[in-house]
Amino acid sequence: MLKGRWGNWGGWGSIFRVVPKYLQIFYDLQEKILSGRWVTGMMLPSELELCAQYAVSRITIRRSLNELDALGLIVRKQGKGSFVSNANDLKKITHTRKGFTELMSDVGLQVKNRMLDQRVIEADSDVVEYLRLPLNTPHKVWFFRRLRLISDIPVAIMSTYVPYELGQRMAAHDLAKASFYKIYSEVSGKRVIETLGKITAINPEAEDCDLLGVCRRSAHILYESVAYLDGGTPIEVTHSIYNAQVYKFSVNMNSMMPDITFVNDN
Repeated sequence: MLKGRWGNWGGWGSIFRVVPKYLQIFYDLQEKILSGRWVTGMMLPSELELCAQYAVSRITIRRSLNELDALGLIVRKQGKGSFVSNANDLKKITHTRKGFTELMSDVGLQVKNRMLDQRVIEADSDVVEYLRLPLNTPHKVWFFRRLRLISDIPVAIMSTYVPYELGQRMAAHDLAKASFYKIYSEVSGKRVIETLGKITAINPEAEDCDLLGVCRRSAHILYESVAYLDGGTPIEVTHSIYNAQVYKFSVNMNSMMPDITFVNDN
């Protein structure tokens, strides 16, 4: 079992065991609906059947169903049961994204961001392309580098690039506590509805390993992503290093194509 500056790895899992049972069930049921496994109009198992399936009380199941109902994912009909909402309503729900800070707050976990760097830089060609800035001209963007902590334990390093004007307005916020997605919404009047990216395995630099409290040369997760506002405008480019002992990614995928780079040794 690996050990870092923060001790035995077994302690990390305790962060996530505090998620209430009713929310764990809610997330499981939500995934079945949003993934399409439970289709529009389908009747959910009865409360008693769900109690038996998850080995919990009826009160717990009702709290889970109340969360689904509040989001509009299900329709509850007196004396008949609960049914999956229609496809148009689900489309609106799946196109609304909460930031990480908001999601963790929902389950009672405190998220902090320690600002490691915050400055204006010249955008490289990749950032210019992803933010859809005019080509063949120099662009200034804001760069934010943060160490993310959950319950005071470091779990990720985020390097984020945003358009210059947006970064100027972000400076008025407490970036150590605020959700970037929430700030984007307040500044632009639109919500982040989609994030596209790719995941690779890396051995982080020694400095990054020290910040995360992990063994040097250990393997972790690099997630390179672009976030889009409603309407399709890209709002940020982020390179995130996630501690692989803490995070796991769930993927809902119909097909997979490898991103392969061939090296010519000749």
